[in-house]
Amino acid sequence: MQPRSLSIAFVTLVAFFCLEVGGGNRAIAASHAHLTVDFPRSPLRAGAAERRLDLPVGLPLSGYTARMFMQAPDDRWSPYTTRFAPSIGIADPIWIKAVVLQNDEETIVFLKLSLIYVSDALLFAVEARVREETGIDLTDKIVLACDHSHSSYGTFWDDWVFFLGHDRYKPEIFDRMVAQLADTVIAAYERLAPARIGFGFDPAFDPAGEIFTDRREENDVLGPNGELIWGNGGERIRDDIEPRGHTKDDRLSLIRIDDETGNPLALLFVFGMHGTVLEEENLMISGDSGAAIEYAVQETFAHPVVTIFLQGAGGDMSPRGDRNGAKDFERLRILGETAAPRIRALFDRVETEELTEMEIVSRQISMLRKDIRTRREGEELAYGPPVPRWRFDGDYFFTYEEWNFPEGASLCGDTCDTDPETIKGEGLDNAYLTCVSAAVARRVLPPLFGLPPQPFPEAEKHTRLTAIRLNGHLLLTLPGEPISILSDELRGMVPEAFGPDRTIVIGYAQDHEGYLLTRFDWLQGGGAEIVNMGGPLFGEYVVDQSVELARLLATPEREDPGGLPRPVYPVGTIAPVTPERTTRAGTIVQDETIERPDATPLVVFEWIGGDPVIDAPRVVVERLEGEAFAAVHKASGRILDDADPAFHLHYTPVPVRPRKRQERDHHWRIEWSIPPGFPAGTYRLRASGRFYDGTEAHPPFEGVPYSVTGHPFPLGIEDDPGKEGGALHRGKRSDGA
Repeated sequence: MQPRSLSIAFVTLVAFFCLEVGGGNRAIAASHAHLTVDFPRSPLRAGAAERRLDLPVGLPLSGYTARMFMQAPDDRWSPYTTRFAPSIGIADPIWIKAVVLQNDEETIVFLKLSLIYVSDALLFAVEARVREETGIDLTDKIVLACDHSHSSYGTFWDDWVFFLGHDRYKPEIFDRMVAQLADTVIAAYERLAPARIGFGFDPAFDPAGEIFTDRREENDVLGPNGELIWGNGGERIRDDIEPRGHTKDDRLSLIRIDDETGNPLALLFVFGMHGTVLEEENLMISGDSGAAIEYAVQETFAHPVVTIFLQGAGGDMSPRGDRNGAKDFERLRILGETAAPRIRALFDRVETEELTEMEIVSRQISMLRKDIRTRREGEELAYGPPVPRWRFDGDYFFTYEEWNFPEGASLCGDTCDTDPETIKGEGLDNAYLTCVSAAVARRVLPPLFGLPPQPFPEAEKHTRLTAIRLNGHLLLTLPGEPISILSDELRGMVPEAFGPDRTIVIGYAQDHEGYLLTRFDWLQGGGAEIVNMGGPLFGEYVVDQSVELARLLATPEREDPGGLPRPVYPVGTIAPVTPERTTRAGTIVQDETIERPDATPLVVFEWIGGDPVIDAPRVVVERLEGEAFAAVHKASGRILDDADPAFHLHYTPVPVRPRKRQERDHHWRIEWSIPPGFPAGTYRLRASGRFYDGTEAHPPFEGVPYSVTGHPFPLGIEDDPGKEGGALHRGKRSDGA
C-alpha cells in the first residue's frame, strides 16, 4: 500500500460531497404458544407522550453533504452554521415521541424523533437527564431511534466523522435536544396506567412498490442472504440458489398498545424506507417520508394516539409516492394517504392481550479492527494484521487482509460503479483503492470546519446494541442503516424460540455507524460502503453480536449481557448563542387570503416575532363559535395548527445582513393552503411565541411571550350560505379586504 498524501485524501473527500451521508387479509395474527419458558407475570402499565422539538430555524439541515456548497435564497447568516446553508423555515415540525412499558420486573422506553441519525452519546445524556430530574434510573432501558430524515436538524453530534452529514457540532443544540427528549420520557412515565399489548405482521405490505422500492441494484446478483453466487474469476460457484433480484424487505411489523378499556394508546410500526423525498435543494425543516406517514396514520384515529414509525431495513429502500410525476411535498402527501389505510387496517385486526414476558438487554461492542471477526459456513473470518505500505492487488479476496486500516476508513468503493458484477476479477480493486483512512481523515476533515486536526473519535471505537423480548417476540436494534439482505440474515440466525417471523429488526437505533452490509455486499461497490468505518466484515460482526444478545433472551434467567464499559464523552463548553433584542414583536406585516385559479385559497399571515434563537412560533386555527373564537379540533381530536402538512412556516430577518449594532426585525410568515372541502365558517389565525427584550443577561434565556391574531375571514359554501360544514368556496374577509 502506497502512503497517501493529504492532497489526494482531500480530493477524495471533495468527490464525496455530492453524495448523501447517508393491506388486505395477508396480516398474520401473532400466536404466543411458541415459547415454553416461564417468566414472572405482572400487569402491564404503559404511558405515551409527544412534543415538538423546538430548535432554531437557521440550523443547518442534515443528510446531504451537498448543502455544504449551497447558499440560502438570500444573504442571510446563522450563528449555528459553519459550512452548511442555514434552514429557512419549517415545512412540518419535528416531533419527539415516547412510549414507556413497565411491569413489576422491567421498564422499557421507546424514544423516537425525526432525525438523520442518533448517537449513544445522546442516549446516555438523556438517561442522565431523566435521572437528575426525577431520580428514575433508566440506564439500559431506553431504545433511542430515528426515522432518518434528510431534512431535519444538524450540528448535534460531536463526532467529526459525521460533520459531512450535519455540519460542525454545537453543544447548545445537543443540550437543548437532550432536555426535550428527557422531558418527553418523563411525561410518558407520569402517564403510566394499566394497559394491554398486541402484535401484527404483514409479509407483503407494499407489493406494487407504491410506498418504497429497492434502491441498491449492485447487490441484485447476490443470494437471498448475501451469498456469493459467482467466484472471483467470473465462474458460477453456487447453483443451489438464485440471485436475489429486485426484491425488497416488504414486511410491516406493528405493536399495538391499548389502555385497560380497549382504547388505543399508542402504535409502533416498523418497515424500511429512506427519508429522502425532499432533496438537497430543500432548506425547509421536515421529518420527510417517515413523518408524513406517521402523521397520516395518527389522523385515522378519533382521539390522539401516539403514533411512532421505526425504521427497519431502510438502507436500500427509497421512498416512492411519485405517481403522476408528483414531487416534494405532494409526494409526502401521497405517501401518507397510500400507507396509512394499510397500517390502520393491520392495527384494527390486532387483538391485544395481557403482558406475559418483558425483558431488555443492551451491550456496548468494540469497533476496533482487531476485534471485528465473524464466522460463516464454519470459517473464522477476521482482518489480517496491519502491514505498512501494503499494495492493493485483489489477491486477498477471501481473507479480507486488504482492509489495512488500524483505525478504520470510509469513502471506500467506486461510487460511479453501476455494474452489479464488479465483485469479480479486477473489479475488486474498487472496493479499497478510494478508502480514506481515519488516520488521514482526522488531519484533513476537521480543518474544513474550522478545527485543528483531531484525535480518533471515541464514538468510533464502539457502538451499542439492544435486544427486547415482548410476549414471545424479539426486537433487535442495529446501529446504522441495515441493508435488506443483512436484515434477512439476522432474522434467520435468531434462536428457534423466536424465529424470523417473530423478530423485528429496528435500524437507525441506539447509535449510528453508517450502512450495515454483508461482506460480499460491501465488496459490490456502488456507494453504500462509503459511509462505513468498519470494513467488509463489520455488518456481519454486528449481526453475530446481536444474535448473542438474542440468545440471552431465550432463557428464563436474567443474565448479564457483558460487553464493553460505557464510554465517557467530553462535555461541550461553548456558550449558548444570545438572542437578538426585539422591540416590535407582535406587529402584523401581512394578513390576506389569496385566490388561486387552479387551487383552493392560500391564507398568508406574516408578523414580527422573536429571534429564532428563542422563538419557535405556533400558529393555531380558530373558528367563530357563537360570539367567541375557539381553537379548531380535527377529527383526530388534535388542534388544527401549523403541524398540519397544509401549513408552511417561513422565517426572514430584516435586514438580512444588519450593520453593526443594528436592530433587526424577525419576520415569520405562515402559508396555509386550505384543503378542499374544508368546513364553512368564519376563521382566523393566532400566532404565539417568545422574544428577547434584552433584560436577561445570562442563559438560559426564557424570553417574553407574545401573541398576535389575524383578521377573521369567512369560508363559505356555494349551495347554501347559511349551512355550516359544506364545501369550500372563495370568500372575502370580514374586514372588507
